Amino acid sequence: MATLVVVVLALLVVAFVGYPLFAGKGTVPEGQRGRRRDSSLQQVVVQQGVVYADREEAELDRALGRLAEADAVVAVEAKAEVDEEIEKRVRALRRKRKRARPAKKAVCPRCGRQYEPGDRFCARCGRELVSK
Repeated sequence: MATLVVVVLALLVVAFVGYPLFAGKGTVPEGQRGRRRDSSLQQVVVQQGVVYADREEAELDRALGRLAEADAVVAVEAKAEVDEEIEKRVRALRRKRKRARPAKKAVCPRCGRQYEPGDRFCARCGRELVSK
């Protein structure tokens, strides 16, 4: 009975360790695991799994015959789309940050220390603050 338990546990351990090694091997490019296939930010993987970062690199490989003309165009267009999406998100974050800036706090007319709304006296000099 104990031998059976040990054998079953050993098989479970082998299955647990081996599953990531064999599951889905070759179905999704390595850089794309865990991503949606229709994502606008998906990387362009062209011949032999190469991702081209800029136009010059793609054109050099095309000139050397390592990259087809159509693949070079796709790589450059995809990079432009990714750049455009990044810029759009940065603009949205900047607009959001600009709207979220807090209003300037009021300051004591005598010493210049900032005070919170509802304060009746300055914490530094003790002057009575004009309520607004």
